[in-house]
Amino acid sequence: MMVICLMGESCTGKSTAADYIKKETGAKLYTGKDYLKLAKNEDEAKKAFRRLLESQVNETEVLIFVVSELEDLNLVPENALKILFMADIRVIKERFRTRMRGNLNPAVEKMLERKAGLFSEVQHDLVIESDKISKEEVIDKLKSFLREKNKN
Repeated sequence: MMVICLMGESCTGKSTAADYIKKETGAKLYTGKDYLKLAKNEDEAKKAFRRLLESQVNETEVLIFVVSELEDLNLVPENALKILFMADIRVIKERFRTRMRGNLNPAVEKMLERKAGLFSEVQHDLVIESDKISKEEVIDKLKSFLREKNKN
């Protein structure tokens, strides 16, 4: 099973990329705390999810894990493909404002500012700066990267 971790702050393009990869590969998709559905309590769910991610059942299967919280990175196996999504904080705020139908309250704005750059030091295999390229270019970059990784 190929595990692809799409990580980064809110509104950096992770979900858009995940939807594309899922459509192209038939991948299983977990976002945020979806793994909590695997067991009745959080500790058991984390253990079950870790086992799922670490299993190498079938190299042709793909599992995508979208991570917006640093703490969830400890669930990602070492051999996962880690793709870091980034965008300027001003762009993130504007995207979030759009997501919230034009309303970005001060508490949410402060939360976004506090989280800005949290993922920048995390080890990764590819960086996508979604504020600097178009959605189509993001998809092209992902296609090339995944095609190259599938050759290996």
